[in-house]
Amino acid sequence: MAEKANGHKINTKELFFNFTTEMACIAGFDGYFKELNPAWSRVLGWSTEELLSKPWNDFVHPDDVEATSSAAASVIDGQEVYTFENRYICKDGTFKWPSWNSRPYPEEGIMFGVARDITVQKGQTLELEKQHEKLVKLTNQMPGVVYEFQLFPDGRMHFPFASSGMDYIFGHTPEEVRLNGQLAFKKVHPDDIERVYKETFFSAENLTQFYCEFRVLLSDGRVEWRLCDATPERLEDGSTLWYGMIIDITSQKRTEEALKQSEKSYRLLFENNPHPMWVYNVETLKFIEVNEAVAQKYGYSREEFLSMTILDIRPKEDAEKILEHIRNDREELSFSGEWQHQRKNGELFWVEVISHKLIYKNQNAKLVLLNDITERRKAVNELKESEFLLNEAQKVTKLGSWNFDFRNDVLTWSDGLYDVFDVDRASFKETHGSFLSLIDEEDRERAQKVSRNTQQTGEPFHIIYGITTPNGEQRKIEEYGFAEKNESGNVVRLYGTAQNVTERLKFQEQMLNSDRIFRYASDMLCIVGFDGYFKVVNPAWTKTLGWSEDELLSKPYREFVHPDDVEQTKQEGEKVVSGEGSLDFENRYLCKDGSYRWLSWKSFPFTDEQKVYAVVRDITKQKEVKHSLIKLSTAVEQNPASIVITDLDGIIEYVNPAFTNLTGYTAEEVIGENPRILQSGFQSEALYKNLWETISKGNVWRGELLNKKKNDKHYWEFATITPICDKNGSIINYLAIKEDITKQKKSQKEKERFEAIVEESEFGLAISNIEGEIIYINRFFANIHGYDPEDLMGKPLSIFHTDEIITEVNTLLKQLMDDGYFEATEIMHLHKEGHTFPMLMNGVLLRDEFGKPEFMAASALDLTKYKQAQQKLFESEVRLKTLSDNIPNGFVYEINTGIDGSIRQFDYISAGIEELVGVTAEQVMEDPMQLYSRFCNEDAQILAQKEKEAITKLSTLVAEVGYTNVSGTLNWLFISSSPRKNEHAELVWDGIAIDITRKKQIEQEIKESEQKFQIVSENTYHWEFWEKEDGSY
Repeated sequence: MAEKANGHKINTKELFFNFTTEMACIAGFDGYFKELNPAWSRVLGWSTEELLSKPWNDFVHPDDVEATSSAAASVIDGQEVYTFENRYICKDGTFKWPSWNSRPYPEEGIMFGVARDITVQKGQTLELEKQHEKLVKLTNQMPGVVYEFQLFPDGRMHFPFASSGMDYIFGHTPEEVRLNGQLAFKKVHPDDIERVYKETFFSAENLTQFYCEFRVLLSDGRVEWRLCDATPERLEDGSTLWYGMIIDITSQKRTEEALKQSEKSYRLLFENNPHPMWVYNVETLKFIEVNEAVAQKYGYSREEFLSMTILDIRPKEDAEKILEHIRNDREELSFSGEWQHQRKNGELFWVEVISHKLIYKNQNAKLVLLNDITERRKAVNELKESEFLLNEAQKVTKLGSWNFDFRNDVLTWSDGLYDVFDVDRASFKETHGSFLSLIDEEDRERAQKVSRNTQQTGEPFHIIYGITTPNGEQRKIEEYGFAEKNESGNVVRLYGTAQNVTERLKFQEQMLNSDRIFRYASDMLCIVGFDGYFKVVNPAWTKTLGWSEDELLSKPYREFVHPDDVEQTKQEGEKVVSGEGSLDFENRYLCKDGSYRWLSWKSFPFTDEQKVYAVVRDITKQKEVKHSLIKLSTAVEQNPASIVITDLDGIIEYVNPAFTNLTGYTAEEVIGENPRILQSGFQSEALYKNLWETISKGNVWRGELLNKKKNDKHYWEFATITPICDKNGSIINYLAIKEDITKQKKSQKEKERFEAIVEESEFGLAISNIEGEIIYINRFFANIHGYDPEDLMGKPLSIFHTDEIITEVNTLLKQLMDDGYFEATEIMHLHKEGHTFPMLMNGVLLRDEFGKPEFMAASALDLTKYKQAQQKLFESEVRLKTLSDNIPNGFVYEINTGIDGSIRQFDYISAGIEELVGVTAEQVMEDPMQLYSRFCNEDAQILAQKEKEAITKLSTLVAEVGYTNVSGTLNWLFISSSPRKNEHAELVWDGIAIDITRKKQIEQEIKESEQKFQIVSENTYHWEFWEKEDGSY
């Protein structure tokens, strides 16, 4: 493709291929390169002929062949591939890392590719990943989370580094909090967050140690405790960076809280209980503790109670009975029955007593809860009197009554009850079984159940059941029953009444159903007089039109009819009055808010009553929908876009005329077919699979389809496919609206080919005239400087240069004029916003046909990411050292033990070793025996054995090792270390050591204590104690 500037034609594609530092190529779908630029030979060392003579996979690193083939297959399937990385074999046997951007052209069976040599950057990235992996391995072996936390002066915060424990501690991954530190703070309990912020800002302001206990509220609702210990430092930008650890202290906090809560709960339950409660000594009978309800109930103060015994609140005649009950009560929890108690003023009242044995303040005691049942007993007595009067009333009114001595199975009926059940007194055996046999089978079990419940609990019952009399009549019997208890509170007899309520229930049901139908019908029901007035309307009229019932009855119904419908309504009314009736008559009625509703009438005249009964339905929505459908149908038929409607299986149900015009298929030819008859075969199954998965989930799919017409010609269309749902949200059809974009695709084809190489590649290309005015620049070159290409046309190249580099630029221009080129020169460029950034430049001088210099061309590579990678590598090393040096009571290390484990050489060890062992990291790095010689011999042998096992399985080593520090004190280390092999096949151990001396000391103290106890226990019978005259033993 040629670009024209100042009357000259410049082939930018040729410039790109022959001049750019990028590796550009055209490759065939058959796996061979078709065209390569000189950069390939310069980077890999192979000649162009050698590279074209073999499949490209022959030059790919064996470990990358499969991934390369997969990426190539994706391109062949029509997908664009960006920043794909693999390794290529150089002629000298080394490898280079190219990063690829590729675009396919299926019609020609080729793909365009641009590859950048990222070998140096890749090496730095791998080194950075290695450092990060080391940091992660070390910190992930520690309990809790190891982290860096940065707070900026403007309040922004994040975690530059966090170990995997962050997920356990806060419920967020290290990646999440790295972007947003507030996520961790949002998990802090609302009651603690203000204190945590306050202590954080205090630590930042004064650079003091941050040591804080707080709660977190996790996503699943759990509340847990955390302890944070961190050291701050001030950075140059004014921010504060903490290095620290957070551990889970939930278990110990819950233990403390459980003890507090148990005591608190007991006090709350006891002191605030509305029921009287006390604790008394079962031996002395003295009150030990009473709640406020006791004082209020009995009239004594709390102080008076604590000087009394439980006998002081009982009638004197009950004393012996009480003592006997206490002597015989051996249950942990017991119901002590009903007792009379006595207030301070001498008044007696009844209570129900529940007691529980316990040890309280080192005394054998009982906890007692009382329930005042005075009113309940009074109510029971009154109920008995009421029942007697009720029985007498039933006899007077001839209602059937009964009583049942269930212990002896004796049932007594009144005379009236025989009439209720229509049975003969002489033949009826008055037992409960005979009574149950009269009840219909479907109600018999229920009747027996309520009777049994009353016998057991004394609760009254009410039941309606069915019977069938000897002559076949079905009746409904309503029965009420209650219980009689003896003085011990046990049920001894049942009483009750029964009544035939068959006719009453039928009448109630008929009335209820009739009223419900009228009042709750969704249709508008009404009675209209022949005089033109409503006589009765149901509530649906008010709900639909807004008029009250009185307003509707006060005027002739025609006054509510739309003026345009009055005459037609009048004619229909005359027809109904004449006795013909009316079905599906439609008119509009005025609503109270001034709007109109469409009504559909079914009317039935009753001439003898001079009334019309009508059922009216609101059809306004149906009218609106019908009108909308008419408009929609017109829009679809006349739409210039192709429209297709299918069922859930993709079978075509409708196509509009635009579809026929575009594809050549008539509606009759495609209805009942699947849209796949249009497929060209050039698009992947994955595309259609994604399409169906998208719309099947209820989502809209948009995309470009290459299809085939009836005459086999291909065409492009942009399709929007939408699921159509019913009112319940269920998909019932799919609607496709498709626009023919064949012309647009064709016109963009050539442009896209060039852009695939130049415009979308991550390299810069610029061309100027000899005077230095820009006549061509690609988008990447312009964008990395903050411009659009259009902004730079005609501008001088000096727009990219600062005054500080003018001398350097002039030297390059002189070299360009003298030698015709310059290569791989790093130079700082000026961004539109004023900052500078590094670029790697190549330049070439273009001459006219007479050999005279005509244009200057330059290619550029942005080195910013490369420089950033260098900086990140440096920062990673600093971070590893800082985090390692700030581990409390511990140190981290990396030790190389050679290929066979025969040597020991520390590649790294943190400064914490000096505080624990007394030797510096530098001393141990120089001589590992400064550490190993201090290990206890037995532990050193165990450690060596565990190292062998870990090497065999490549598993983590965990050990506890005793050592002596420089002062000769015996201390202990917990060691956790994991082996790996480096690029030289040497064994490298990444590990951490934490001081556990105090833990081991406690274990030893416990062991010694147990041994002393054992000795004393086994030898106790050998000892006798004698008291001397001076009182000693």
